[in-house]
Amino acid sequence: MALIRDDYTEEVTNESKKELIKFAKWFEQKHGNWPTVIGGWAVWVHYDKGFGSRDIDLVLPTDDWIENVMKKEYFIQNSVKPYIFKNDLLGTKHYGKEITIDGRDKPEIVFFDLLSGSSLREDSENLGVYVDWNWAFEHKQTVPIGEACIHVPEPELLIPLKIIAALARTRTLQRAEDPTYWRSKIWKDYCDVANLTSYVTIDKPKLISHLLRTKLTKILREEFLAGYISRPDVLEETKTNATVIENIVLADKLIRGK
Repeated sequence: MALIRDDYTEEVTNESKKELIKFAKWFEQKHGNWPTVIGGWAVWVHYDKGFGSRDIDLVLPTDDWIENVMKKEYFIQNSVKPYIFKNDLLGTKHYGKEITIDGRDKPEIVFFDLLSGSSLREDSENLGVYVDWNWAFEHKQTVPIGEACIHVPEPELLIPLKIIAALARTRTLQRAEDPTYWRSKIWKDYCDVANLTSYVTIDKPKLISHLLRTKLTKILREEFLAGYISRPDVLEETKTNATVIENIVLADKLIRGK
């Protein structure tokens, strides 16, 4: 999957990290607190030998913060523009900033994905899972990144969030007109879970608590684990072992009915 790995070259992820650090410093100076980050950068601060991220995934306290702080302040002041993805029938706006990479004909785009703590995750894929984005505030750790800090979910919460993301994107992939983007995102999700379960100390009782609250059943987790069979390059890329990953993802396998 060399082409997928190329989506996460250091030239691109380093620019994304610079933008995240810049934003975190701005957010703290303007609003008196560090921002709450999920997704790939949250995984990276727990294990910094992974890929990092192309995108910046944020959880804001309310919808008003998204509209008034992000869109009307930071985005306007920092050349972050709305984009509509090709084949997006709903015309959803995605906000991103163009970055220039030496040697590349076209600029890359660092996207900001914004979630509201006043909303639940929409289960549009009918997985039967449940995510309250406020959990990112309730179960957070404050970690340094460059000259700034960010709040990130504890790894025991990140693992189920990443598994849910991979399962949801796999279902989206099945109906996507252009599957390239989704294959890349899913591959990255699998890498992130492999790194978290293999290189980060996990509190299993705490993990089990998050697995229960997200309603991420054993059947769904076994479906996720089966994905490593079709993606052996993930284990090679992350230098991880499927058995180690399984022992964490199925941490509650001895508990009846889970």
